[in-house]
Amino acid sequence: MAQYRNSRIPHIHQQGLGEPLPWVGIKIKHYDALLDSISLRMVTHIIMTQRALLITAYRRAGNKPSKPLEDMMFDDTPYQGANGVLYKGLMAMLANRMRYMRELLGYDIFISEDLLDRPIEDFIGMTRRYLAAASAE
Repeated sequence: MAQYRNSRIPHIHQQGLGEPLPWVGIKIKHYDALLDSISLRMVTHIIMTQRALLITAYRRAGNKPSKPLEDMMFDDTPYQGANGVLYKGLMAMLANRMRYMRELLGYDIFISEDLLDRPIEDFIGMTRRYLAAASAE
């Protein structure tokens, strides 16, 4: 199971103001755990649904991003995991996309507000309680 660090509402900063996004951002401690357990169908879904978020974050980035937008969107450069596994294709594209999203927004994976069954703040509170209970065990 992937190990999650935390979740929050990401913000895009423009002209000194932080604008909240209708997404929950999740930081992942170890990409390998996620890459080893996720289906290719879900990988494709994440890459497609977060495309607009990547474009928005890139265009409003305060600092110059590390690569051109086109390279970030379609980067399937093989990804070497900490476990020594070389991920290729869609799995590499997801790992690279998570790195770019962390660079631009501070989080790896995002869940759209419209997919939640409760307000974002309630969802984040629930995930924090879950993580606190899991780490106490």
